[in-house]
Amino acid sequence: MINDVKITTLDADAGIISIKILGFLDVVLSYRLQSRIEEYIQQGYVNYLVDCKDLEYISSAGVGVLSSLIIQLQKTQGKMLFLNMPERVIELLHLTRLSEIFSIAENADEALKEFTATP
Repeated sequence: MINDVKITTLDADAGIISIKILGFLDVVLSYRLQSRIEEYIQQGYVNYLVDCKDLEYISSAGVGVLSSLIIQLQKTQGKMLFLNMPERVIELLHLTRLSEIFSIAENADEALKEFTATP
């Protein structure tokens, strides 16, 4: 499988960016993802929906990059929600207590509602 990240605008009006992770989220891909998301943040996009359906592996660098992006987005009232997170990754997040900052939505509709809900 090809290791890649596909980024598209899901809902321009709501400022939601869709990210699809393919294959391995290793050191190289993690930092490429971080760089691209930081470019979007500078443009004012603060809501991200990350589809992990095709995620096969995530390195500690990948977890670290996603964690730091989540914290960065929270400071700007933004969110990063995850869909189709593999069970083994969910277990890892619970083990490391990172499940407290990673928000996992059941489906895209639930995620969109969470993005548009008023605080």
